Amino acid sequence: MPTRARFTGLKLDESDRVRLKQMETGGARMSVRTWRRVRTLLLLDRGYTVTATAEALGTYRRETARIGKRYLTGGIEHALGDDPRPKPPPMLDSTQQRRWSRWSAARRRRGAPAG
Repeated sequence: MPTRARFTGLKLDESDRVRLKQMETGGARMSVRTWRRVRTLLLLDRGYTVTATAEALGTYRRETARIGKRYLTGGIEHALGDDPRPKPPPMLDSTQQRRWSRWSAARRRRGAPAG
C-alpha cells in the first residue's frame, strides 16, 4: 500500500502572508471553514507543528496537513478553496424515471399528492 508523503511544514510567500493577515483582521465576511484554513496556514507559517496547529484550532491533524499540502501544491487559492464533490450515481435508470414521472402525473390528475 503506497504511503503518503509526510507534511514537513511550509513558509508562505510574503504576498500570501499579507493577504491572509488582511483576511484575518480585515473584517471581511467568510465562512468558518475559510477562517479555519486562513488560521491554519498562518500558524503553520509561524512554525507550529501539525499537531499543535490542529489542537489550537480544534480540528484534526489530517485536515491541517491537507491544507498545508494544498498550499504547497496549488497556492493560496487552492488551499482556501474546496474540491468539487463527486456526483452520486442516479438512483433510477431512464426507464424507471419515465415510469415514475407517468405514475406521479397520473396521481396529480386524480387529485392525489404526487409523492
